[in-house]
Amino acid sequence: IEATDRTRMTPFHKGNIGEMRRNIVLSGISAEAMNEMVGHEVRIGGCRVFVHRRTVPCKYREAACRRPGLMNNLWGASGVNCEVLTPIKKDGAAEDNMITIGDTVAILQNT
Repeated sequence: IEATDRTRMTPFHKGNIGEMRRNIVLSGISAEAMNEMVGHEVRIGGCRVFVHRRTVPCKYREAACRRPGLMNNLWGASGVNCEVLTPIKKDGAAEDNMITIGDTVAILQNT
């Protein structure tokens, strides 16, 4: 959303956000805040992930979405690549490792 607002490109919405082929889509977080997660462990609901790197937009996705300029417009705001880690322990027992709509996202301290 941030990138489409900045570039005045037609925004994605619930009906077509799947064109971006993302596993998880977050709202209410800036691209800058998301990019700052690189190198840290992050909790999303009951799941713990390690954020490896920023996602780089590509020409293939631009063509598949039929959105000229998408690659350049999403540079720096295309998301992050993560690795799912072991479940978060709560009182000695593993949580369900589930992510549901409305879950909070937070960088885990000292990671």
